[in-house]
Amino acid sequence: MIHLALPETQQPLLPVHLVERAREYARASKSDGTIRTYTSVWRCFTTWCESQGVTPCPATPDTIVAYVVDQAERLKPQSVKKHLAAISQAHLTAGYESPVQHQSVRLVMQGLRRTKGVASAPKKALRVEHIRKMVSIIPDTLVGIRDRAIVLVGFVAGMRRSEIVGLDVEDIAFEPEGAVLTIKKSKRDQEGKGRQVAVPFGHHEKTCPVRALRAWLAASGVTQGPIFIRLDPDGEGQRLDGRAVAHVVQRAARRAGLDPSMFAGHSLRRGFCTESARAGASESEIARTTGHTSMAVLRGYIEQGTLFTETAASKLDL
Repeated sequence: MIHLALPETQQPLLPVHLVERAREYARASKSDGTIRTYTSVWRCFTTWCESQGVTPCPATPDTIVAYVVDQAERLKPQSVKKHLAAISQAHLTAGYESPVQHQSVRLVMQGLRRTKGVASAPKKALRVEHIRKMVSIIPDTLVGIRDRAIVLVGFVAGMRRSEIVGLDVEDIAFEPEGAVLTIKKSKRDQEGKGRQVAVPFGHHEKTCPVRALRAWLAASGVTQGPIFIRLDPDGEGQRLDGRAVAHVVQRAARRAGLDPSMFAGHSLRRGFCTESARAGASESEIARTTGHTSMAVLRGYIEQGTLFTETAASKLDL
């Protein structure tokens, strides 16, 4: 765990309860997912430092360079960058300057990106035809009813996996036209300003997200707290975590005869963006649902989904 630490000279002057409260606020400045990632990376870094006989904090720029070179043998540049972010955060919260910002580290990272490239292979976007096939084959068990609601609501609302599992019963308002979801907090809204997303009734009963959501609430008996809960004996009734959404999507994809390794939880959000664009929705309409603040990021999703619909080569008479 990465803890908030204060310089030694200040510690005796501060009441313990204020230091503890500061630690709580510091932890709240990052999402649970980010904290888990930083904690895992810091554990990896300290273990590596112990094996090399060097000090993890404060680490020297030479130590960071050696760590980068070692990790680059198995990690992509983007993953190495995440490691550096965690190491930098640990040093700053401990009251030290970040060795990650040293010019030698920057040069090595620049060379790593030029050598290995930064292009990634993101999970595929789910298409409407995929969603239809997936939900039609999900069994009508309690787990299946839950999974169907997750797939349909997550897709139609263009939600991140953390937003899906973060929904509480109090965040749903059923209206004559469908349902209104209140997203209290998201990746780009860590301060919790929130946004509302309209989920209209579907044109077909089997693929209607509102009916699927109502069916899950009725079958599960959930009346308050988290909507999407665990059903396994070890965690029954607890809120699902974001990783479970990926498992739900991949399980449904496998049943539908799709390659599950090509899809993940983010395939729902990516799929909504690309399929809405194909159907003629404008960028502003899509962003109103997804909450995108960067049109460049949203446009990247759309461009990948419309490669064959907006290509100059299709105008050629060949």
